[in-house]
Amino acid sequence: MAAQAGPLAHISSPAPAPPDWRSPSLPIAIGISSCLLGENVRYDGGHQKDSYITGVLGQYFSWISVCPEMEIGLGTPRETLRLVGDAERPRMIATKSGADLTDAMITYAGQRLRELAEKGLSGYILKRASPSCGMARVKVYTEDGVPAGAGSGLFARALMDAFPLLPVEEEGRLTDLHLRDNFITRVFSYRRLTALRDSAPRPAEIRLPSSRPAEQPRYTSRPARDRASRMT
Repeated sequence: MAAQAGPLAHISSPAPAPPDWRSPSLPIAIGISSCLLGENVRYDGGHQKDSYITGVLGQYFSWISVCPEMEIGLGTPRETLRLVGDAERPRMIATKSGADLTDAMITYAGQRLRELAEKGLSGYILKRASPSCGMARVKVYTEDGVPAGAGSGLFARALMDAFPLLPVEEEGRLTDLHLRDNFITRVFSYRRLTALRDSAPRPAEIRLPSSRPAEQPRYTSRPARDRASRMT
């Protein structure tokens, strides 16, 4: 006689939970220029709050706020800064006093990036046109104050050199639907990749990128890169 099925035989087992690295609830930490969050840190005492960033992306990302100029000790309001000299190795100069803040910014950037490495960033949104945070196309002036080229802000360049795989964009470019979609896709992919890297166990032959900043010289003459010009 065939054995009768129990009363719960028709109930299937629940599907297994996805591994942690595929969880939809993974926290996503994004570095961001403080002024874009509405913080009054700009040279004129104001801000550049971006409603899409704070209202839409803020539902999915947790922000790590950074203002290099405030964090090197400049107050607000303050005199404006500009990049001067060689576009590949510009100096950061205060426009009225002529104070050279290049070394202060480079030293600060190295220390701050080591701190950010511990935050597990999955991306970064920079303030366009800033001599510290502009990703690309930041005006570079001659000693006489004439625009003569374009480059990257000093902190932005250090960031991209230290974390070459990190998704980085400027807030202005996020108004472009395709660039925005590209950035968001890269952020979520990067977050899953780093979560997979940190999960255990994994096959020994799989090599995933480190979260530590890349070794870098104190200041190099590498050409400024417009990383966000690559689109999928």
